[in-house]
Amino acid sequence: MAVMAYLHKLLDYIFQALLYAVGLGKGAIPTAAAINWVLKDGIGYLSKIMLAKYGRHFDVQPKGWRLLADLLENGSYALELLTPIYPNLFVYLGAAAGAGKSAAGLIQVSICSQKIS
Repeated sequence: MAVMAYLHKLLDYIFQALLYAVGLGKGAIPTAAAINWVLKDGIGYLSKIMLAKYGRHFDVQPKGWRLLADLLENGSYALELLTPIYPNLFVYLGAAAGAGKSAAGLIQVSICSQKIS
């Protein structure tokens, strides 16, 4: 029970830090925060669209691509964890993390249907 309470407080702190990093705090304009958030997610989706045309290349060495996708995804999560620490770089860190997660997801889905042995 104490672990769950600790995790709840930790997630609450992270969520508050992210909202502050986006710009929702101390008299900020919510429209600017919304533009930052859309820009961050838009760059992630754009990277997925640009990488999709290289999908046929993922058939060559699926184990290597899977490893790259996992490393890219972990690196993207690390970038997301840095956003509360560096709130002035939120858009850049968030966009890079979103692009990395989108690319990793696309690679994982592309090689998921193959039998990796």
